[in-house]
Amino acid sequence: MAQAQQYLDYMYEEVSVSLYGTNSSSDSEFIEKQMNHYENITIQCHSILHTLDYVTTHRKIFETLKIAMI
Repeated sequence: MAQAQQYLDYMYEEVSVSLYGTNSSSDSEFIEKQMNHYENITIQCHSILHTLDYVTTHRKIFETLKIAMI
């Protein structure tokens, strides 16, 4: 999970530098739309990672309780 988080952060920085590094006044609207789109994807990925972490944690708890009940 931590590696996926680091990768998302790295890619966000790479895309940001790449887009803004070639910024001209005619491209600013395009760049803004691309960054907004990328931010939305990043937020969705963070949400998925959080959900997976939650499920994994609770699955471990459930397995522990199930073993304890036997």
